[in-house]
Amino acid sequence: MTTLVPELITKRLIKHSFEINVTIDESRHVSSIASKGDLSKEGMRSVLEIYIRGDIGSGRKDPRKAIEKNAYTIKVEWHPENDGIVVESDTGNDSLTLALLMKYFDQLEEEIKLEEI
Repeated sequence: MTTLVPELITKRLIKHSFEINVTIDESRHVSSIASKGDLSKEGMRSVLEIYIRGDIGSGRKDPRKAIEKNAYTIKVEWHPENDGIVVESDTGNDSLTLALLMKYFDQLEEEIKLEEI
């Protein structure tokens, strides 16, 4: 017997995610950024653009001290049913997370432009 699951229920289960791994060198500069996930570069770029604009527009500040280490992981989930974006990181500070996401956004923009040539 086949049970049909209502579209609304299955739609809520759908999410797209990607993980960004950032390596920092001794002088505290980003030395590499890599990502993996189930969205294309254009998809990641679109999700990051929405998140970055919303975060900057909120004017929110994070008083917590950033965790200083040589590598960070940022997980981004996009929930299409409500366009919700959830970001989790191990930076210890939302401002550092945003700065790293902006750096990756810029890298994606350059990669996409080069692919179009």
